Amino acid sequence: MKTTLKEQQSPWTLAVTVSLDEGDLSGHFSAARKELAKELAVEGFRKGKAPDDVASSQLSDEKVRQAALQIALEKSFSDVVRQQNWDIARTEELQVLKNTLEELTYSVMVCLWPQVDLGGVAEVTVARKEVLVGQEQMEEALDTLRNMRASFLEKEGPIAQGDRVELDFRATRNGVAVPGAEGNAHPLIVGGKTFLPGFEEELVGLRTGDRKEFDLKAPDDYPYREIAGATLHFEVTVSKVQLVMRPEINDAFAKELKYENTEALREAIQQSVQAQERTRERDRIRLAIMEAIITKAELPTPDFMVTEETDRIIGRFEQDLQSKGLGLELYLSRLGKTRDDLVSQWQGEAQRQVRMSLIIRQVIKDQRLTADTEEVEQTFRDTLGKLSGQEGFNEQEIDAEALRRTVADRIVTEKAFAYLERTHVA
Repeated sequence: MKTTLKEQQSPWTLAVTVSLDEGDLSGHFSAARKELAKELAVEGFRKGKAPDDVASSQLSDEKVRQAALQIALEKSFSDVVRQQNWDIARTEELQVLKNTLEELTYSVMVCLWPQVDLGGVAEVTVARKEVLVGQEQMEEALDTLRNMRASFLEKEGPIAQGDRVELDFRATRNGVAVPGAEGNAHPLIVGGKTFLPGFEEELVGLRTGDRKEFDLKAPDDYPYREIAGATLHFEVTVSKVQLVMRPEINDAFAKELKYENTEALREAIQQSVQAQERTRERDRIRLAIMEAIITKAELPTPDFMVTEETDRIIGRFEQDLQSKGLGLELYLSRLGKTRDDLVSQWQGEAQRQVRMSLIIRQVIKDQRLTADTEEVEQTFRDTLGKLSGQEGFNEQEIDAEALRRTVADRIVTEKAFAYLERTHVA
């Protein structure tokens, strides 16, 4: 067997050509005949039990050659991987260049996981913040609960803070509609801070049937990156104004929610808010550790991984557009942009995500983290239980093995983050 390697643009992408001669192939043809004979039904014999000469007479040369090709490909490539000690991320562009009884030659593109050295980041330390639930947070949580249980009364006067309104609205940017920034009879509690900063203040004083146009600049750090820092023009029509009749927090209200009294309700809410804050602090710590390691370590960003991650980001964005009834091409044409513009826009984020994934993968590898069968099965059952509560769920349509692999990946990833917290948090 002869192997030829050629580096393609980076040390992590190799063009590999493998050639096997007649001597290499002979054993594969024998193995192919044996495998095919096992599945062969010959009259007068049980399946797979016909004598070799009888079975061979029933097998065409083409069928044997195709089976031998598959065996030869798998076996030879496995040998090459072992000899080269490759850590393969993926393979692509497999081409059979020659396939005869005397020679098999094929080529394949091999994309390798890069070597990552985390040895120099031991000094990375992130300080943990104490998680406390203050009075303001408690009041916000109680207000949210009261809003959820509120009733509404039609209001003839102008909109004031705390009112519930229904709006027809539309936002444009440079005369082009912003995807998802439109709605009819859209409900909103004025003062709830669920819209772009400044939007709800523009509504105060309007009445049912009033129409208003105004401009707002999105914050530079606005989560929806497409409009971060942009100035948007809004057209708003008020279709309904209602007073929000919120219940008082007292023992009667607590009992409606199955709590013994107000004190028990407040205790439960405090625990819930504290759990949310712990999760938020955990996520902040993990991100801070990652950012610190990225700064300290020399982390490669293979082109094929960045391209794959960029495509994933754009794919998610396209799905979001489709859920709002807008196609990607139409969206781009309205903004005068191309797909390449999106690639340029998100390439930095894609590189960051690749580096983070490489850190986690290296921690899993260095610490030999695994998910045992019991962990996977328990989480698998829990996941199925949560999915079963969703409308339209059909367990028969679930790819159980794929879900188990996803569950196992999540478990080892969580273990990797837990390790980083143990070793890098003061």
